Amino acid sequence: MKRLNKRRCMRDRYKRYRATRAAACASMASAVGPQRAWSRAVLRNTKRRHFQAIRKKRRLINPKRENLQQEEDLRGLVPGGKGMEYCSLLSETAHYIKCLQAQIQELR
Repeated sequence: MKRLNKRRCMRDRYKRYRATRAAACASMASAVGPQRAWSRAVLRNTKRRHFQAIRKKRRLINPKRENLQQEEDLRGLVPGGKGMEYCSLLSETAHYIKCLQAQIQELR
């Protein structure tokens, strides 16, 4: 147990070290401005890391949908599905299927 806590503590300490170092380098580079090549490189890397983090969060929220053809087919089947976003389309499809099943039961 002590080993696990020690590893976790070291990992957290390393993350804090990296974050502090990155912040210090970024503030030093922004103070110097874009006159020097090293400051431009540091600022570019800082922006790149920031945008990568944003992209990662977006991927977690909105995963890529591989089956776009199936989604378009579904939009064509459900009435009013052309203007819906994907989550609403799925819930409306489920409700539409229930309604169709109820109609089938009434016809039998």
